[in-house]
Amino acid sequence: MIIDSLNNCALYAAVHPRLRKAFDLLAATDFSKLEAGRHLLDGEDIFVNVMEPALKRKEEAPLEVHNAYIDIQVILEGACETVSYTHLTLPTTSR
Repeated sequence: MIIDSLNNCALYAAVHPRLRKAFDLLAATDFSKLEAGRHLLDGEDIFVNVMEPALKRKEEAPLEVHNAYIDIQVILEGACETVSYTHLTLPTTSR
């Protein structure tokens, strides 16, 4: 997990091939003009979910797991939520 500002996105662009493109699309997109919902920026490879969620208490928040996608969360306005995380240990396979 990386917690940082988009001002430092160049530090992370080499982590995955699609990150640079995602950061470029984030910089070029006026999210205030997008309605809530899912918007494809580069097909299913890079998309955004524009949301206006009500913040939940820790006890009410479901655990999220991201195995297929890298999740970049950008707070455009309002309060930031508290984020908790844990290391995901994948099962090993014996051969």
